[in-house]
Amino acid sequence: MLHHKEPSLAGRIYHYLALDIETTGQSLEKDCCFAVGYCVGTGPGPHEVRERGQFVLDLKKPSNKSWEKFWEMQGWEMRCYNEFWKEHEDILNDMQRDDVNCTDEGKVFQKLNDLIDRIERDPHVRKLIVVTDTTMFDTVWLCQRLQKYGYADLMHMRDGTGYREGMELDSLRHGVTKRMPKDDGSYYTNMRLECNNWEKHAIQAMGPLRPHRAEDDAVDIYTRFLSTLNATCM
Repeated sequence: MLHHKEPSLAGRIYHYLALDIETTGQSLEKDCCFAVGYCVGTGPGPHEVRERGQFVLDLKKPSNKSWEKFWEMQGWEMRCYNEFWKEHEDILNDMQRDDVNCTDEGKVFQKLNDLIDRIERDPHVRKLIVVTDTTMFDTVWLCQRLQKYGYADLMHMRDGTGYREGMELDSLRHGVTKRMPKDDGSYYTNMRLECNNWEKHAIQAMGPLRPHRAEDDAVDIYTRFLSTLNATCM
């Protein structure tokens, strides 16, 4: 259980790799992961974004086809399009116009694999912890796709020494913003406010972020995660 103001975390600096994905649906077999955003930063305490970016697949939509028709032609999940991407076609258009740097899905995960290898080879990185919004979606997709294209998954350290530590933002924030117990049996009641105060200042420092753009979402995940960790553990 994560206790408020846990002193054992004070002074420890780790490296965090926050990851966000964009997909055409929920099916690992039928759908496509067309963007992976990342943010590398330090923490807890005063945190700093060291690197950020994204790997974006060229979906090769013909200019004379609508996104809806193209989605249907590819056999992707129409529920995902109708309930989400239909309202965010501007983001799809912007990413496909400005951010494409991969010609196929395998290239997306080759670049992600190379990124992880490079970070873990850095002698200044003592411990790399992966952070995603949701383990049951983002992390599952990332592990499955890395394995599909012949790379080590997120779960295992690249040097073969064991399992990698992973964090889920949704669960962390849900847990710590409830009433937290003190050692004397009473409860902290201002945890949500404290988290939000950390988050407000951190996000302001990051500058404007565009929701549902993979890179910006990864920066947002890192920022919210460290804000929550700082509010509870520093």
